[in-house]
Amino acid sequence: MRKILLLVAPAAMVLAACGSSSGASKSPNSSPAASVTSPTGPAVQLPVTSRSGSKQNIEVLEVINSSTYSTNGGPPRNGGPTGQPAGGDNWAFTSVLQQNESHVGSDHVTFVFAADGTAIVTAAETFANGNITAQGTVPFDRTLAIPITSGTGSYSGATGTLTVVSNDPTHSNLTFSLKEQ
Repeated sequence: MRKILLLVAPAAMVLAACGSSSGASKSPNSSPAASVTSPTGPAVQLPVTSRSGSKQNIEVLEVINSSTYSTNGGPPRNGGPTGQPAGGDNWAFTSVLQQNESHVGSDHVTFVFAADGTAIVTAAETFANGNITAQGTVPFDRTLAIPITSGTGSYSGATGTLTVVSNDPTHSNLTFSLKEQ
């Protein structure tokens, strides 16, 4: 059995084959945004969070800015899947994460597809105040629910679920539902 590391990014392209649209919404119980200057780039807003019972939620729009796809071990090409992926296909992308058109983070996501229509996915989400990793085997569909397995900084020890809803080939709504520690 081989191990595969998959990193987070917009699942919009993955889900684009199934279509539909949805907009990221701002929660009424949101915390105010703050700005942090990154040593490697412009100021990045801290993500706005909301509470729902014992969960902390972060809702962002993922915008894919770079994507490669390879068919069953073949050479990579720019772009994402153009139909239902086959077993052995790989897709990797990086994205910008936004809230209300403000840059709040980035991600890198990788999918390795199986013949049964599932994918091993790992998403690495980077925010100014910490990182969140989500990974698991999920059905490849317009909506994905990926287990959150770890975090750093403000998200140290994070668990919960990353829900991805594809809007089109380059845009997805991501909702991080983080369980209280």
